[in-house]
Amino acid sequence: MSSQFQKSEADLDYIERRLKLDFINSTAENGSSAEENPAVMLENLKAVKAKYSLLCSEVKEITNAQKESMDSIRTSLSGIMEVIKQCQQTSDLEVSSLTELEQEAAALLGAAVSSPETEVLSTEAPQAQQPQTVPAKTEAKSKALKAKKAVLKGVHSHKKKKIRTSPTFRRPKTLRLRRQPKYPRKSAPRRNKLDHYAIIKFPLTTESAMKKIEDNNTLVFIVDVKANKHQIKHAVKKLYDIDVAKVNTLIRPDGEKKAYVRLAPDYDALDVANKIGII
Repeated sequence: MSSQFQKSEADLDYIERRLKLDFINSTAENGSSAEENPAVMLENLKAVKAKYSLLCSEVKEITNAQKESMDSIRTSLSGIMEVIKQCQQTSDLEVSSLTELEQEAAALLGAAVSSPETEVLSTEAPQAQQPQTVPAKTEAKSKALKAKKAVLKGVHSHKKKKIRTSPTFRRPKTLRLRRQPKYPRKSAPRRNKLDHYAIIKFPLTTESAMKKIEDNNTLVFIVDVKANKHQIKHAVKKLYDIDVAKVNTLIRPDGEKKAYVRLAPDYDALDVANKIGII
């Protein structure tokens, strides 16, 4: 159809150029311009008018033939669409689903059949084509396929490699030497503030402590908060020269640390308490 429209437009252009050429030739044959001889000009105009009417009749015949061909095309298309609908409605025939191109072609055919008679020659500018809306299902499918492709590809496709500027491979330098100062930074070494005398502050002489001495062979001391069980054990060994079986500690509500020192079976807590001066 578009080729027929282009052909008709080309025919009209040819007719217009032919009329102009005939008018120029007629004036040249008479040997005088239209301004000098009005009678000749009138005769030329009559001849041109006759040719124009003849050409217009030919154009009308062409347009009528094109309309007839368009009507025949519409009737054939309507018949084809009815056959397609009947095939789809019948349950005995299994019609395969149309592809995207076939769906677009069917939509164009339906629009051509339902539209009124189209003009053969149109001087209006072509309208801007509206953007086609993509179905939500198709869009979701395309997104899922893109995500699948990205997951299969992975993120390790662009790995940076170390640029080597030398052909020699060397082992890493792992030697770490201690400092060897030329002079001492401090005049005297630091004194150990948490010594045996600082760890053991004083023994407890309360009734519960006395009961522990009598019943459990255990001495109770108040010790430094920062001292641990090993330090308490060594301090008792150093100060009182006794072996310790076990040490339990707790922090009192007033913030002091209490140590329960259970002596070895070879030592008696009452004798040690008398020696220390608790009793």
